[in-house]
Formats: sequence, C-alpha cells, structure tokens
Amino acid sequence: MLRFIINPHSRSGKGKKIWRDLKASLPKDLNYQCVLTEYPGHGIKLAAKLTEEKEDPAPIVAVMGGDGSLNEALNGFHMENAPILGYLPTGSGNDFARGMKLPPEPKQALDHILNPKYFYQLDYGAVLYGEENRPASRRFLVSCGMGYDAAVCHNINKTKVKNLFNALHLGKISYLLIGIKQIILCRLTDGTLKIEGGETIPLKNIAFVSCHNLPYEGGGFPFAPGAEADDGYLDLCVVTAKSRLRFTLVLLFALLGGRHVRLRGVRQIRCREASLRLNTPLPLHTDGEVLGYYRGMDIKCHPKELPAVW
Repeated sequence: MLRFIINPHSRSGKGKKIWRDLKASLPKDLNYQCVLTEYPGHGIKLAAKLTEEKEDPAPIVAVMGGDGSLNEALNGFHMENAPILGYLPTGSGNDFARGMKLPPEPKQALDHILNPKYFYQLDYGAVLYGEENRPASRRFLVSCGMGYDAAVCHNINKTKVKNLFNALHLGKISYLLIGIKQIILCRLTDGTLKIEGGETIPLKNIAFVSCHNLPYEGGGFPFAPGAEADDGYLDLCVVTAKSRLRFTLVLLFALLGGRHVRLRGVRQIRCREASLRLNTPLPLHTDGEVLGYYRGMDIKCHPKELPAVW
C-alpha cells in the first residue's frame, strides 16, 4: 500500500491545495492511505504509527513537505520495520531534493513514485546531544550542525519574512538576508573535534561545524560538495574564522559552487563517527530543525538503512 504523510502548511500554507490537486490526479484504482500533520512534531507520531508493524513487502511512505517534514518522518519510522521512502518537495529550502537531484515539482515527483525508476539504500545520520546523564538523540537525512548554520535555521523558522518571500517565490532571498544578519551576530568559540575514536583536533574561533549526508543545507549552500547519501560516510565542514570579514568570504565562496573548501580555516573531513566538544554552548540543528543550545554533539552514520524510491 502507498501511504502519504502530508504537511498542509508547507510552501507557506499552499500545501493543502497542492495535495488536493495531486490527489485528484491519482489513479482511481490506487490503494493508498493519507494522513495530514497538524502541528510541529506531529509527523513523528504519524510516521511511528504507520510503521509500528512489519509488512512484507514494505510499504512506500511518501512525505510531502520540506526538509523538516522529512526529518520528522525519519525520526518516527521504526527502522526495524523501515518503509520505502518517497518524497514530494514543497518546502522552501528543499535541500534533500536538490542533493538527490529529484524532480523539483510535486507532480513530477508523484509520477516517479507511482512509476519508480530508481531504488536506493540511503544512509542517515544520528546525533547524540544534551547532558551526559540525560542524553537525547535525533536522526537526520540532509545535515546537522552547530553554530552559525543552526542560528540561521533558528531565525528563519521564527521570522515572518520567510513566508512573505516564499509567497513571492523568492525563498532563497530570505535565507540570504537572515544569513547576513547572523554574520553580524555570530558567536565564536573554541573546542575539540575527535574523529572515529582516534585523532583529536583542537579548534579555535569555531563559526560552525556541519555534518552532511548530502551536499547542501540552508536553501542551497554546498558546504560539503562531496557528500553522497549512500557512501557509508558523513562529511564534516569545519569553519573557523578570526574575523567576520573572513567568515563572509567563506560563505560567498560556498555559494560559488563550493569553492570555500580551498580557503584557510575550512576543513572537509569524511568519517563514520565524530565527537565535537565546545567551550561555550552553540545552537544545534538537524535538517533545519533547531534543538536548542548545547556544548557538543556526537554523530554517527547508519549506512544503507533507509530504502528510498523515485
């Protein structure tokens, strides 16, 4: 059976109409089930309900929304009963669709799900964070990060400017404007990065550390241009900068096709596991969803554990 998890509030509230149009185009003999999210976090509960029992063959669960909607579904899935993931992109950033080179329009994506041409076994990442005696964990499909990138996500999710620019089909502009604002407000700190239980790297003036399963985050910044969702690794982008001017250059070069990787203060590290510890707390996000301020994170790759189709 084909199942849909629909975020009717995606694309600045147009998601409900988009789904109504898509539903009308479904084959009349198609056996499917549809559930709609009603509030932040609801997608986790719905995805858990849809995958609480093992089925053979595994059902396709198609998520309509943005990267945050995908993140909620991923965190709700019972991975021992993992469904086959499908995706209908209606977000503002759509970094998952961009990184996987998926059709940009929901109708095209639906056609691919109904008549699949590609089958994948995707990696996903998991981040452990919080107090040592009360750790929490969260899965991610696109990226997670601490510092500047998480601060932009926090700001973009709370501002009304995002909805305005999305309505004008200028969603990337909202990311750019808030990105400039956060350059001014950016907090730097020192810390250490330990790779796969081995090498420990001391870091000074950390602007952000992002961890990628796919190249893009923040609506199209290719911070990890070499990241692939099925290679069994996560790609870290570690950015340190003594000045805001230097940091601005890093962001501008990132927009120019990922050329920031050549700059001093930028490190690209491919690994299966890593541990970051900070002297002062910085914001943490997973797939654009901000989890709060913390002093570190432990990340791990789960290779080829999520079937996907389109």
